[in-house]
Amino acid sequence: MRNLVKLAAMGAAAVVATVGAIAPASAHGEKSQQAFLRMRTLNWYDVAWSKTTVNVNEDMVLSGKFHVFSAWPQAVANPKSSFLNAGEPGPVLVRTAQFIGENFAPRSVSLVPGNDYAFQINLRGRRAGRWHVHAQVNVEGGGPIIGPGQWIEIKGDMKDFTDPVTLLDGTTVDLEHYGIDRIYAWHLPWLAVGAAWIFFWFVRKGIISSYLTVADGRADEAVTDEDRRIGAIVLALTILATIVGYAVTNSTFRAPSRFRLVCRSR
Repeated sequence: MRNLVKLAAMGAAAVVATVGAIAPASAHGEKSQQAFLRMRTLNWYDVAWSKTTVNVNEDMVLSGKFHVFSAWPQAVANPKSSFLNAGEPGPVLVRTAQFIGENFAPRSVSLVPGNDYAFQINLRGRRAGRWHVHAQVNVEGGGPIIGPGQWIEIKGDMKDFTDPVTLLDGTTVDLEHYGIDRIYAWHLPWLAVGAAWIFFWFVRKGIISSYLTVADGRADEAVTDEDRRIGAIVLALTILATIVGYAVTNSTFRAPSRFRLVCRSR
């Protein structure tokens, strides 16, 4: 009877552990960081989300302020190169603009310990679902410092998402789909070449036979003159494809001469 009770208790514990393991996580990411990192680096305050429910292609604003502690911990790299960001589970929202103070800040900035900074991140819904989104600052050499988080619900269908951007020449492209065909056109042939190379070495040559040859002290016999010739041909074709691809891409996307003159004059 005692053994039966013990087995039942162990079974119940296993069920609870399994259910707990597969249950969705609800913890806020900022609380998972070490205490000194949360309390001695950035003090976030007045953080607000303009909306908690948006549609695909609908805009929202994440704004607030943070104080950079003057007693910045030595264990964290100095925030002289920091990047304002939105912590999210993948690109469920895209950033269309962001500001620190009144300055447009698409790149990294230098934060001064002891100062306060206001920030604003303009976001646009991309992938439908319920997502946990944080304010975040990435410090070079120090990692991400996560601020408060909020559950955001995005409604709609991701296939309807567009991200139009106007280029210097006045044309408008959709960054969500721009250049996808070209990416496939370049990656698929390289994948085919890689598969053929693996097939040559691991199927035609044989993994076990090559290992036995090396193990017997005959490593020089594992690679024959024919193998070296094939390797040289593949190397030459790879270099040629790289040069041709660079030339074609450079000529296809070369900026118009009038824009090059403007850039040089500036």
